[in-house]
Amino acid sequence: MRTIIVDDEQWALTQLQEELKDFGQIEIVGCFEDPRQALEYARTNPVDFALLDIEMPFLDGMKLGGMLKELHEGMVLIYLTGYDEYVKEAILEVKADYYLLKPFNHQDIEEVVIRALSLGEVRLKKEVRITVYGGFEVYIRGELIHFVNKKAKELLALCVHMGGKHVSLERAVDTLWEDHPFDNSVKSLYRKSVIYLNTVFRDHGISNVFENGRGYCCIHRENVECDYFDYLEGKHKPKNAGPDNCYLQEYSWAYGMDSIDSEYYKKDFQ
Repeated sequence: MRTIIVDDEQWALTQLQEELKDFGQIEIVGCFEDPRQALEYARTNPVDFALLDIEMPFLDGMKLGGMLKELHEGMVLIYLTGYDEYVKEAILEVKADYYLLKPFNHQDIEEVVIRALSLGEVRLKKEVRITVYGGFEVYIRGELIHFVNKKAKELLALCVHMGGKHVSLERAVDTLWEDHPFDNSVKSLYRKSVIYLNTVFRDHGISNVFENGRGYCCIHRENVECDYFDYLEGKHKPKNAGPDNCYLQEYSWAYGMDSIDSEYYKKDFQ
C-alpha cells in the first residue's frame, strides 16, 4: 500500500518510518512535516493509506483528511493524536477508519497495519483488467467487453499506452485518423469515441477509470489492472508476451514496441 505519513513532530515521523519498515506490504512514498506539501503530493500521486496527525500548523489533520478523501476516495485514513477528544470528530465527520493515540508502541503499529491492509484489500480491488499482449482486451469484473466502436477501443488503447498521461485531441487525431484532415468532421469522430467510452464504463458502473475534459482524455492508471503497467512498475514480465504476442499488435502506431526489453518500448514514459 502506497502510504504517506503527516506529522509536524519529527520524532513521530521517524518512529513511524522505523516501525513500518517491518511490514513489506507498506510502501512509504512520503513523509511530511508540512501538511500542505502532503496535499500537493497527493494531487499528482496515488495514495492508498494515510497516517495523519490532527493538530498541525497551516492545515489541521481534519481538513487535510477531508481533502485527501476527495482526491482518493478509497484511501484508508488513520489519525494520530495525543488527545482522545478528537477521535469521535475524526470518525464521524471525516469518516476516518481508525485512530492511534500517542505515545504508541510496536504492538499499536502492528494493529494499525493489519487494519489498514484488511480495509485496503477490499477497497483497492480493481474491477477493470486490461491486456495489451496477445490482443488488446478489456474486462470488467471478469466479463470481456465487446466494442462496437472500434476507434473508441483504439483510443482507449492509446490512453493505456500513455500510462495515465493526458492524450490531447491533436495527438488522438494524428494517431487514429492520420490520413484525415484536422477539421470539424474528425473532431466529431473523436468526440463520438469519447462519448462511447464514457457510456461503456457508465453502463457497467465504473466511474474511476476513464476521464475526459476540454481537448483531452486519459485513464486513471491506478484503478486498472494491466500487464503493461505491471511491467512498467517492475513487478514482472507479462506471461503472454513474446514474438507471437506483441505489444498492442492490432495497431500500426504501436509497431516496433513489441520487445518488452526495449527502451523504445517505454519511450513515452521518459
